[in-house]
Amino acid sequence: MKLKDIYSQSDKTVISYEIFPPKNDDTGEKTESLYQEINELNKFSPALISVTYGAGGSNKEHSLEIVKQLSAKKFNTMPHFTCVCSNKEQINQYLDELNNVVLYSALPPIIFHSFTTLS
Repeated sequence: MKLKDIYSQSDKTVISYEIFPPKNDDTGEKTESLYQEINELNKFSPALISVTYGAGGSNKEHSLEIVKQLSAKKFNTMPHFTCVCSNKEQINQYLDELNNVVLYSALPPIIFHSFTTLS
């Protein structure tokens, strides 16, 4: 469901959550724990779950996988996507799979010595 539909169909307060995918989760235990927490929070009927990731795109793939899993469980999701360190093809590929997205265009992290903007 798109954001405009969520807000236009509701005459009550809309609740949303923002989550950050676990770091260093080679075993998947932290991610499984995150899903359990989300299931607990589901009793408050969130309108959507926002999924973010680290600066410069760290955790981007893990974040997208979590979005896909939550969407499959019928949660409305809204992933964050930082355009920094992404080329046009990566941005389009990411957007092709989503209904809602928060796009950021910011300065690149200080660790990058070169940076090219896309037109």
